[in-house]
Amino acid sequence: MHGHKVDAGGVVEIARFELREGVALEALLQASGALEEGFLAKQRGYLGRELLRQGERSFVDLVRWADRSSADAAMAGAMASPACTGYFGLMVPPASPEAGMPELLTRVARYG
Repeated sequence: MHGHKVDAGGVVEIARFELREGVALEALLQASGALEEGFLAKQRGYLGRELLRQGERSFVDLVRWADRSSADAAMAGAMASPACTGYFGLMVPPASPEAGMPELLTRVARYG
C-alpha cells in the first residue's frame, strides 16, 4: 500500500461551535492560545490541534489525541480548568448538553 500508514488507535476530536455576538476574532485567538498552553499541552496523549473557520462566526476545533482514553480524560477535566471555561465562555451555548459534545473519531489510516 503506497502513500499511507496504518495508524490504528489515534483519535481526532471534532468540536463545532458558534462564536457569541460581539466577541472579536482576536479575543477567540487569545483564549485559544490560553487553552493550548494552560490545559491541552499538559494533557497526556495530546498531539496537537487546529482551529478552523467555517463561516463568519462558525468554527471547528480539530484536536488530535494518541488514544481515546486520553481524549476522554481531558474532556472529563476540562470544566475544572479556567483556560477551558474562558474559551467555552466565548461560544454560543449549545441547545442541549448532547449538542455541545464533540465527536471522537478513531483514525484508521493516515495519508501524506
